[in-house]
Amino acid sequence: MIDLMTGAAALAIAASSPVDGDQLLADNYDAGGPGMAALVVSDGETLYSGARGMADIEAGRPLEPGTAFRYASISKQFAAAMIVHLVEGGRLSYDDQLVDLLPNMPEAWRGVSLHHLLNHSSGIKSYTSIPEIMMKTGDIGPVTTAELIDMFDDYPLDFQPGTQWEYNNSGYILLGAIIEDVTGKPWHVAIDETLLAPNGIEGIYYLEDESTLPILAKGYTGGTDTLAQPIHMSLPHAAGGLAGTLEGLRAWTMALHGGKIVSPRSLARMTSPTRLHSGETEPYGYGLQIEEVRGHEMIGHGGGIFGFSTFAYYLPSEQMFVAAMANSDGLPTGSMVIARKLGAQALGTPYPEIVAVDTDAAIQPGWEGRYEFADGVIRNFYRDGDTLYMRREGSRAMEVVGDGSGRFVYPGSLSYFDLGPDGETIRFHGDGEMEGVGGTRIGDVERAEAIRLDEAQATRLAGTYVLDVGNLVFAIEEDGSLSARLGDQPAIPVTATSPMQLVNEMLGVTFDFEMGVALARSVSLRQGGAELSGERVD
Repeated sequence: MIDLMTGAAALAIAASSPVDGDQLLADNYDAGGPGMAALVVSDGETLYSGARGMADIEAGRPLEPGTAFRYASISKQFAAAMIVHLVEGGRLSYDDQLVDLLPNMPEAWRGVSLHHLLNHSSGIKSYTSIPEIMMKTGDIGPVTTAELIDMFDDYPLDFQPGTQWEYNNSGYILLGAIIEDVTGKPWHVAIDETLLAPNGIEGIYYLEDESTLPILAKGYTGGTDTLAQPIHMSLPHAAGGLAGTLEGLRAWTMALHGGKIVSPRSLARMTSPTRLHSGETEPYGYGLQIEEVRGHEMIGHGGGIFGFSTFAYYLPSEQMFVAAMANSDGLPTGSMVIARKLGAQALGTPYPEIVAVDTDAAIQPGWEGRYEFADGVIRNFYRDGDTLYMRREGSRAMEVVGDGSGRFVYPGSLSYFDLGPDGETIRFHGDGEMEGVGGTRIGDVERAEAIRLDEAQATRLAGTYVLDVGNLVFAIEEDGSLSARLGDQPAIPVTATSPMQLVNEMLGVTFDFEMGVALARSVSLRQGGAELSGERVD
């Protein structure tokens, strides 16, 4: 275990900013179901350590602070640090080409460097975006590193290296392969023997057989007592294959930021935003995100995998570590929200909490409307029956609740907004950021006007269309309405706004069809600024 020297700043936080983690967890999780464990440590002093819920519902085993969880994508920082360590030792260079580092790599990947793999700017297809793989994960494994790479190495680049940023699990599979090629050891063994054991870091595991770790929580799904889909840890590999305790992750974090794992210069590189060829930046370094918690710089990462949700970060200004881990992949309040709330409490600047009132008391005449913000975003705030929604144009509608004063929050989220008394001004606080973004009312809510398609019009659109992410099927229901289903996702109702356009307003998704002689020839799906197109196959 690595302890830091006690500092006056952290002691002041501990004395003046109590962390009521037990109440926060009790407010969000049922003691008899899957739940959450959390840890807050500032400058070596534990401000909170606790848990609520069950690690094994059937056996009646409760979650404890010492319970182990699948870390999921938090694992990426370990692989990144191992690569950085090898660069420091002169065995690799950030400019090394992937095709030169590993045998049998596609020539189309020439131009992808180690740097691009580390910061998600490679353009290589992320294997977790390939439906054919993700729909059968429970049946895959154990797999070798070479077999895993074979699953995605036939796909063309999504974009040229360094021109865009897109979160990419394939990149970290390839980094794991590079670690194995250079060290001659399995990626997780190299990390353990090179980085963890020499620094006395315990409580971090790679599990071929999860039953060998009794302290590991069972993973559930949907916030229920249903066990999550199984997955062998050779499939997430170096992108998310580690498991461990909160304390193990704390010891690692303190060692990493304390100069024990890589040099300060290398750590600065790991925690610097990615700069693309265009000059644009993305708040992600090497296996680590760079964000803020209530105005304080935050360096950390989250993770999501079948049965588990995790989030952990470090605040350099306060030498504070915060982590929250859940043994369910579908809880209404996720690990990121809990971790941020705990950190904000410790900082003495908690996120706003409201007592929600019913819809009639929450909203006043003139408050519904279309608002344009200083950052160019347009959002529609409106009532539908007894429910209030805020919808960013091009995205899905999100339910909100209010307290009657003009403040509205997104349940299970940190985001909130405040309306001026006359409804003409608004300030939106995404992820609970303190300053927020101001906006003004520019008109009434814009909602697509629905039309009814006759049988012949509906038949022209119904059918199967092949998209990169899976088959998109439009079906005519018994009542004559249309539904849309992508891959194995649930079908959603869609409404026609023209003979060649269908929408689902709640999800902010639009389908535009290009017509052939008798039937639609292709469709374009637009949602949240993204667009996918596909040809009809039947």
